[in-house]
Amino acid sequence: MQDIHEAIERINFFQKKYPAPTEDMYYGAGPYLRRFLGIPAFIPIKVLVDHAPREYDNPRQYQLEHKLPSFVTREAQRKMLLQHGRSAYVMGSHFVHYRRENKIESSPRALGTVSFPLHSTHMADVVYNWDRYADQLLALPQEFQPVTVCLYWKDILNKSHEIFLKKKIPVVTSGHLVDPEFLKNFYEILRQYKYVTSNMLGSYAYFAVEMGVPFFLYGDEALFNNTGGDTYRPSGIYSINVRPGYKEAADFFNFSSFKDIQITPAIRNMCFEKLGFDRPIDDKNCLRKVIYISLFRDVQMNVAAHLRLWFKKIYIAFLGEQSYVKLKNKFKKSDLKKVDADTYASGGNFP
Repeated sequence: MQDIHEAIERINFFQKKYPAPTEDMYYGAGPYLRRFLGIPAFIPIKVLVDHAPREYDNPRQYQLEHKLPSFVTREAQRKMLLQHGRSAYVMGSHFVHYRRENKIESSPRALGTVSFPLHSTHMADVVYNWDRYADQLLALPQEFQPVTVCLYWKDILNKSHEIFLKKKIPVVTSGHLVDPEFLKNFYEILRQYKYVTSNMLGSYAYFAVEMGVPFFLYGDEALFNNTGGDTYRPSGIYSINVRPGYKEAADFFNFSSFKDIQITPAIRNMCFEKLGFDRPIDDKNCLRKVIYISLFRDVQMNVAAHLRLWFKKIYIAFLGEQSYVKLKNKFKKSDLKKVDADTYASGGNFP
């Protein structure tokens, strides 16, 4: 069993080192992408990477705000981005790639249930009666015992784990979201259990089913409290079950009785579709080429932007700002290929 105190020390280390990580660092997405495509560590990844699968296909706001190409999980997400004039390529879930590459399977000694409760984020906390949830887990039928709780790093820092430990429920964690061992830890935990559960639907459900471990929803609904730090989510207290596609996906895991919990063909097909493994992904050579082209355009755009800025500063220093304004007004807007590194978002649109 994992030493939770050592895990907490490691979480604190990464939280201090990376207080505001970029999304390509989440859950090893960027580092695994490098290994998967053979991209050297010194090459910056100038694409938008999906860190985990989601129920809905609509683009995320940041995918529309930037013009970088997106590596998405599945074909339906690619089609939606194309409709918005953005380029996108299908990679599938890097979790599944990692599991298959490392030939990770359920342990023949798998026993009991591991719970992955809905977790907090950097800018929004889960509002939940953890004490009641612990009692609900202990009340599961004997077939699902013993129970273990896998808590997200943020909820551990919020000390939610102490409630479970007081009730003698073991607590484990996959670690901080930028921990390079996150994927390894996640699957090492997952493979040890016969069942997986949660109080809300999340990507852990899809990963469990893909590996052949049944998942079921159990417990009271959890809510988020966004105090305003996350501009991409509703402010105040809200539920994720209003998210597009959530209810339709969650209904697959609301079983009428415990004896009905299993992986049906419909559940398996739905999960494989969400993970992007219901059809071939884009060719590795194509994905690799996109990364290098995007990097080239990023360098090109940033160099041009810096040259414009330097020219402006030098011109004003010698001839004054009024002279610079007059010079700008001599040219029509159509004659100027203006480069704004911020709005162009490092790379421009791909065909």
